[in-house]
Amino acid sequence: MKKALILIITTLLLVLTYFVCDNIRLKKIDETKKNNYNEIVKTEKEIKLYNKDYKEIGSLDIGTKVYLEKTDYKNDYYKLLDEEYYIYYENIKPVKEKIEEINYLPFNTNLITTNEFVLDKIKINETKEFNVYLKKEGNYIKFNNQLFKIDEKYIKEEKEVVNGEYTDSISILNLINYDEEQLELINDYNMIDNNKYSMWKNNEIVLPNNTILLVSEKEDELFKKYKLVVNKIEFEIEKNDEVSTKDKLNSYEVDNVSLDKLKKMLNKEKIEKPIVYYYSGPSVPVLNYHFFYDKNTEVCNETICLDTAKFEEHLKYLKNNNFKTLTMQEFVDWYNGKIEVPEKSVLITVDDGAMGTSFINGNKLIPLLEKYDLNATLFLITAWWDPKNYVSKNLDVESHGFDIHRLGTCGSQNINCLDYNSLYDDLKKSFDIVGSYNSFCYPFYVHNSNAVNILSNLGVQVAFGGGNFNVTRGSYRYYLPRYPIYYDITMEQFINMVN
Repeated sequence: MKKALILIITTLLLVLTYFVCDNIRLKKIDETKKNNYNEIVKTEKEIKLYNKDYKEIGSLDIGTKVYLEKTDYKNDYYKLLDEEYYIYYENIKPVKEKIEEINYLPFNTNLITTNEFVLDKIKINETKEFNVYLKKEGNYIKFNNQLFKIDEKYIKEEKEVVNGEYTDSISILNLINYDEEQLELINDYNMIDNNKYSMWKNNEIVLPNNTILLVSEKEDELFKKYKLVVNKIEFEIEKNDEVSTKDKLNSYEVDNVSLDKLKKMLNKEKIEKPIVYYYSGPSVPVLNYHFFYDKNTEVCNETICLDTAKFEEHLKYLKNNNFKTLTMQEFVDWYNGKIEVPEKSVLITVDDGAMGTSFINGNKLIPLLEKYDLNATLFLITAWWDPKNYVSKNLDVESHGFDIHRLGTCGSQNINCLDYNSLYDDLKKSFDIVGSYNSFCYPFYVHNSNAVNILSNLGVQVAFGGGNFNVTRGSYRYYLPRYPIYYDITMEQFINMVN
């Protein structure tokens, strides 16, 4: 009897110990899940990727950043944002960043991948279909709210998707006098800002058929009430009474027009007297060159390569027609309203510091600037080239970043892939090397809120991107437009740009 009692007590103690230990274990697991879950996480080692049936279909390499759906952190598997893929809760750590939604619309093309493909540090072992988002430097697809460049060897099929969703025309409406019923009507359309308009003009994004650009000199509380995206008037629009294209846009003044007439404007219909608005203030064209070469003796196959003979034609035209080529300090002072410049003024900028721009890589740029005594600004990648190789009284050297000029997926060192502190360190290092905090040029025209905040905190005066219209004093300080110069530019096109 005594032995039986001892056995029962021992058994109860073992069971109690098991439940206590198991409870501690479960609490520890629960705490780990709670600590590891976040909207953005990064892998601490290589981990497995699972499909919705929790079958292994790939892997994430160490240091891979992924976005997670908002979910109960007590789940064992966390779902990737916008994807039917999952990761286990272990071996990940939270990343303190704000998710910036990629809202580019895809081109009218999609890709079907091979049975196994790789997106940077993400390996997937199954066929998948993607929309193509950018085709300027290759095929870009959107995965987990990130743009990835996909290698052609992983593409099984590429096909056109014709669905009539995209437009090659936009209505621009200058809001002067209107009523709330009209603003409510406008709110049903896809409204874009000046930056997206510029990207669309450069064929960097596509837009749906119902896209409009709203501009106004007013700051009306009704705009906020109806959640309208209203831009400052920054650029000239050519007069046009036909359906718009990317070169000729439908542009109307909404000034006590009827609701029916407004509908026609929104739908890009021809009206009796299309009205065109113009920015009335001063403006300066900013030219954007890259590489220079002699086509008779050298080879340069990129679209941004320019034959030296063409470049000299440009300089000769500016010189013979009494254009003032601004230094960067003159441009900044003009933009800030400290000085006025002649009507015939232009800012020449050159990106990167590569072929033909310095004493060590072809030396085409500086001799021609000095020959015609014209000024230009070079935005230099300071990790790649030394500013000492670009010394000239006719050439300012400004920052193009230290080592962020790497277009690609997150994991590469470009602006969208670095956290605030890493990007701050890169930019500050570059500014210190060139010895100027006057201006900055975004690599590949890519910018985000982190970059803008850093430039503002460092006291940088202006930053340049892309776009095909003049800079005005109303242009956004940290994304000023420029005219990209391509290899096939005609003299007529150049003259139109600077005039």
